[in-house]
Amino acid sequence: MALVMTKEWIRKQCKQNKLYQTPALNDRLYLHNQGFSVIENLEEYIEVKFLYLENNCIESLSGLKLLTRLRCLYLQKNCLRCIEHLEPLKDLDTLDLSENMLTKLEKLSCCRFLTILNVASNYLRSLDSIVHLMQCPSIIVLDLSKNKLEDGDGVLNVVKALPVLACLYLSGNPCVSTIPFYRKTIISSAPQLNHLDQKPVFWDERLYAQAWARGGTEAESEERDHVKDIREKTETLQFHGQQYLLISFSSFGMYQRDKGREKETLKIINKTSSCNNPPVHLQIKITCYFLSSTQ
Repeated sequence: MALVMTKEWIRKQCKQNKLYQTPALNDRLYLHNQGFSVIENLEEYIEVKFLYLENNCIESLSGLKLLTRLRCLYLQKNCLRCIEHLEPLKDLDTLDLSENMLTKLEKLSCCRFLTILNVASNYLRSLDSIVHLMQCPSIIVLDLSKNKLEDGDGVLNVVKALPVLACLYLSGNPCVSTIPFYRKTIISSAPQLNHLDQKPVFWDERLYAQAWARGGTEAESEERDHVKDIREKTETLQFHGQQYLLISFSSFGMYQRDKGREKETLKIINKTSSCNNPPVHLQIKITCYFLSSTQ
């Protein structure tokens, strides 16, 4: 028999988690791992912003209507078959619906500030099952991994329709093996993407993918040569810059008197060598420091 979410039980849970006994003072609730099948008796918790309901047996979201201040909702590992009753949750920012029984994404566009959506490990198969995402332009992080998505072109169209998408997980779907040059194609389709599946998207990989999309392998090869030239020039600048600093500190007697300033400058140089983006802005900082140190 499933546990019932009674008012008394919720208060006991609040006490156990060192939360307030006055419902309206709580900004979070921990109701996970209990086997609940129904969300109920939350009408007094109107200030809750973080709600943890994962690993239950919940089949409907009807009990959330009065939680209008909700920002983060965690519902992974439940029994949800459809998405509904989210209309009042206009400030919802994070929604985790992974490991449920969803066959279609719908009624999410009402959450105008939704930036993180996790629907991994569901039963999404066709373009029709995810096309609603085109109406959710605020999504930054999207996890569609471990579904049954087969339509590679459809997935690409959805990705292109998300203007601020920065992190995308598609691994575990059949479409990954059917999209030609999968990683290059996805990266060139999403200009803001900086993480795809288990790997980050570095600046040079983005340049290669965009060049490939413009002119194929020949354009990509030319871009690789261009990036190689940039790296060589940057390394030369770093070397001469470090030599200049050592001479400058020695000549003006600053090495012993201002170790803190020296360390700060050397950190800038070291950071340049490991930066993921073209280090032009750091070159400018080093040059400015040279000028100030000789005055």
